[in-house]
Amino acid sequence: MIEIERILISGIGVVSPIGISTQDFYNNLINEKYSHTIETTAFPGHGDDKRTARLTQEQKNSIDKLINGSESMPNTAKYAIYAVDSALKDAGLNESNLLNKRVAVIIGNNDAESDVFDNYIKTGRFVKYGYSSYNISKGVSDYFKLNALNLCVHNACASSNMAMDLAFTMLKNKLVDIIVVGGADSFSLRNYAGFNSLKSLSQSTCKPFSSFRDGITVTEGAGIVILERESDMVKRKKSAYCEVLGIGSSNDAYHLTHPEKNGIIMAVEKAFKYSGITYKDVEYIMPHGTGTPTNDETESAIIKEVYPDKKNLKGICSIKGTVGHMMGAAGAVATVAICMIYKNGILPPSSKSIPQDEVCDVKVITEAIKDDNIGIFVNHSFGFGGNNSVVVLRNYN
Repeated sequence: MIEIERILISGIGVVSPIGISTQDFYNNLINEKYSHTIETTAFPGHGDDKRTARLTQEQKNSIDKLINGSESMPNTAKYAIYAVDSALKDAGLNESNLLNKRVAVIIGNNDAESDVFDNYIKTGRFVKYGYSSYNISKGVSDYFKLNALNLCVHNACASSNMAMDLAFTMLKNKLVDIIVVGGADSFSLRNYAGFNSLKSLSQSTCKPFSSFRDGITVTEGAGIVILERESDMVKRKKSAYCEVLGIGSSNDAYHLTHPEKNGIIMAVEKAFKYSGITYKDVEYIMPHGTGTPTNDETESAIIKEVYPDKKNLKGICSIKGTVGHMMGAAGAVATVAICMIYKNGILPPSSKSIPQDEVCDVKVITEAIKDDNIGIFVNHSFGFGGNNSVVVLRNYN
């Protein structure tokens, strides 16, 4: 019988308006410290009365100081490289111990290099860097001199979870040794205008599962995790944040923007089957939790159907009320948050979720709680076009 190795997360990195270090990011989640402001750069009449969460100039300057040649890079590439640098350092990986390793890069993304496109709309000219999502993963691979496959995954807001799905399969099959995986998306005026036309933008702040919810808060940044096989980490005497038990993805193609319950349940059941767990094993869920009426109602209905007795399900922990919706990077940023929860044993509140909508009858965590004995965490990520991806994580000890 062939022994299948465990796949572990050895390092994490994040770029977000609430922190460009994992500790600052996590502390601000716990303390519900957010930075949402009225968007001042929107196309005229396309959401100039709505709020976004954007990186500060100080944060951007800090990123630029770290990255050689940053002046010629679009924002998404910079965010990805900065988060990857943090994650590699956290994993204890450097140029010397990566030298003879096959290291792949898989980045989930929603809108390519959005600032390049936004500049084209204003000036009619593309900068020499070009407008291509592939430049993001290739830029990371080239910057760190990594020598295996690099690619970008486009599956709307499920992109980074689906990137994780591909990475997990590649490592299980020993096609590579290490995978740098996650998501990156800088703020996009085109996406912002699109969500505004769909009446999906919040005028205040995102309030997942609240009766006062009125839409998403668009944000920007990156989330990166390093995936390794257990045997390699044992050799390096490196501890892990958690184990990736399994991932289930689906595309129901039901509707361009409306989530479909059965298609999402298909992804959940695939993830459970691959992981060898049942709904009774799940303790916490990191929901997609966009704060839109339709998404939250559908996701609540799914949770109630999949977890009929809810006895072992301790709670639903949504972070978009604080950090906002990071588009293609949303799933990866949620995974970074879960890793920090495993490390610290404190779950952040689902910011702005009070009062909870009676229709969304699920156990939403509304204040920080201590739990030093977390087992299985499930991370939901859903995107336009029926793209759904569910990651199952387990504490590693």
